[in-house]
Amino acid sequence: NTDYWIAFCPNYSNRRMKVNFLKFDIHPSDRIELYFGVGINGTAYVENPEQPYFTSNELLGKEIMVPLTDTTGCMTVRIVSDSTLTSSGFKSYFTCIDKCQIPVAALDTFFTKYNAAGQASNVPVKDIYDTVYDYTGSNYTVNNYKAIDFCDGDSIVLIAQPQFPDNNLPYPQSISSCIFNWNLGDGTVETVVGSNIIGHKYRNNISYVELKITDINQMCQSTNNLKIITRKSTNPVRSMLDTLNICSGTTFNYNLGYSSNNNLRLYSSHNNNPFRYDSITFIPDGPVCTIPCLEAKINVDAFPSGSVITNVSDILSVCINIEHSFVGDLSIELVCPNSTSAVLKHFTNSGGAYLGQPIDGTGNSCYPEMNPPGIGWNYCFSNQLLDGQRGVINGNNMGSPVDSTHILEGTGYFQTPNQSATSMAYGWETVDLNGFTNLIGCPLNGEWEIRICDYWGIDNGYIFSWNLEFNTGGSISNQNTPEVNTVTMNGAYVINQQDSAFTISTPIVNDSNVSNRYKINLIDNFGCAWDTSFYLNILQTPIVNLGNDTAIFDPITLYAPTSTVDNYSYVWRPNLDSNSSFTTPNILTCDSIMLYAVEVFNTYQQTNCYGYDYIQITFNPTPAVPIITDAQINISENNIILSWESEALKYDIYRNETYIATTTVPIYVDPNVVQGENYCYRIKAINNSCESEFSETLCKNFIGLNSISKNEPLITLYPNPAKSTTTLKVEGLEDMANVSLYDLSGRMIKQLKLYPDQKELKIDLNNLSDGVYNIRIENNDFNKVKKLVIAK
Repeated sequence: NTDYWIAFCPNYSNRRMKVNFLKFDIHPSDRIELYFGVGINGTAYVENPEQPYFTSNELLGKEIMVPLTDTTGCMTVRIVSDSTLTSSGFKSYFTCIDKCQIPVAALDTFFTKYNAAGQASNVPVKDIYDTVYDYTGSNYTVNNYKAIDFCDGDSIVLIAQPQFPDNNLPYPQSISSCIFNWNLGDGTVETVVGSNIIGHKYRNNISYVELKITDINQMCQSTNNLKIITRKSTNPVRSMLDTLNICSGTTFNYNLGYSSNNNLRLYSSHNNNPFRYDSITFIPDGPVCTIPCLEAKINVDAFPSGSVITNVSDILSVCINIEHSFVGDLSIELVCPNSTSAVLKHFTNSGGAYLGQPIDGTGNSCYPEMNPPGIGWNYCFSNQLLDGQRGVINGNNMGSPVDSTHILEGTGYFQTPNQSATSMAYGWETVDLNGFTNLIGCPLNGEWEIRICDYWGIDNGYIFSWNLEFNTGGSISNQNTPEVNTVTMNGAYVINQQDSAFTISTPIVNDSNVSNRYKINLIDNFGCAWDTSFYLNILQTPIVNLGNDTAIFDPITLYAPTSTVDNYSYVWRPNLDSNSSFTTPNILTCDSIMLYAVEVFNTYQQTNCYGYDYIQITFNPTPAVPIITDAQINISENNIILSWESEALKYDIYRNETYIATTTVPIYVDPNVVQGENYCYRIKAINNSCESEFSETLCKNFIGLNSISKNEPLITLYPNPAKSTTTLKVEGLEDMANVSLYDLSGRMIKQLKLYPDQKELKIDLNNLSDGVYNIRIENNDFNKVKKLVIAK
């Protein structure tokens, strides 16, 4: 709740004031006003005519000079605040500078980049903010940068756009009257006279550029600290499988992300790729060599000046590709730029397991030319990647060679040991997940090294590479990390995309004519486009169909699918046969029910495609008791036609309790009848040794008096069974009748008409297959059905 001002003036008349605002966070209810001269009646410094003051963060990073037109060289700051609302405030730095026409270093609002094909495009210069943590003072400094974002392989052209606040006081200023001093941040320094353009191709992912501009009239040099950062986006793909094996008929999600459980894993480090040492280097056999240790160094220069390790989790992983014939010989340390180190493995004087695949037994301890390199394996250390973690690496209980870290899967990382351990008993091989604590306060930029010392004779080895990955998800700022923000996939059977997860649904039957190549397109927030591809090896899932449940009387063979391309294997249950077919046993017991199933496997590498089916088989089912549907008296042929309903292999016919015949169809013509006799029939259905009960008894008197009424015609169908024709004879028909032929499913096959003056109707059967049919004869007075058997 105050309103006061203060003026800053130079000590000499040939000087003037300049102010830089290092911090600026003013609540909108408060304001700062700037005036040239002493007091608040002078000329106000205004950027927006409608707002002659500054609030919020409007002056953050700004540099303001008293103009040459002000003879005092003084600057006044006025502070007006209310009584309640506050923000963190501001921090400014006043200096005296010469009364000289000082140019202000600035960049144009765009730069030009040329891709690898030489195509040019203009790209906006971004304004970004980055924070640097002061480990000793426990506070953060906010830096404003002009960001030049481009893609790997691009060349860039930077364009300076100097400002001349004192132009024509007294002499004119222009780009042609300036000297441009560029420090491009990667060791390249260029001085350009009279031109504001410079081109460069960066190898570093991140560089900090400095620009100073000198006016040649009075050799006045810009004083503002223009912060420029160049940020190169590199391929974000960290790891993926070139080929995925999947079973047909499978729906699955293909996931992209930063964690190790994704199909395609993206880099999440500060500048995409971990910092890497990549040179095959011999590890000397320390006790007998003049150089006892290997020091493999990398240079890190991707972070703002003053950035330090502030948290134990800032080190995500350290990976070493190495081979050595006796791991117990070695100590391994990670050394930071200020020479502070963290132990990755103590020299334990114990453990004979190998690392990788060394060539052992050469006996030349100090001369790499006499010790050919073997095959290095990856051994990675992380206290955060704990999926399938391995503990402290040692040569005693991990097998030989010690299994490598599985980087693609993100598993099998080793952990740091107790840093102050002195022996096996006192923690040489005890896990300490805070093992990187020693590195807190280490500069991020500078030389990092892996130090490997060999303390025992004879055995030796090689390091092929090592890399260091920082954790940008922790306290290290990831402002400068390109982030993938657009992902698309081109390929067959992609049915949905949800964020960075693609749902792929393969058909049940694999189509070899469809391309199995999938292309993934990635675009990051730098506008850089990347693509990669993988192949989907669709394995045919066995399609198994044993058919419907059935009943059998003799052994049958069941067949599983086979393939001339894939390697199918089989398991039949319950017998556990492993052939592609299975023949059922000859089971004679009536009504035996068995459930047979087959599992069919199509196996390729670690993928196992599985098909399954089962069938229930009833052996020798006892047939149902026959139901006699008709006993037709055929006076003209002197026989009785007996028909019934049942399904069986054969039927035994009994007349008057005496066996008379066996038939395989559900109809029988009894020719041995005598006028005036009474005949009683029973039928038994038989499947092999399994017999039904007898049917109910049906009796007929051959004179027909028991079955023919006065008003009902006498109907005869002959021959029955028939081959090509059958004759329907109706006696006593008074009105026209419809004659319809049906199959057993009830489908009408044909329809004819029979008139009273007709005695017989011939029915053509040539186009009909063998089987049982029904013939319906009906009019308004009666409705009769006769069963017809066709057996050609």
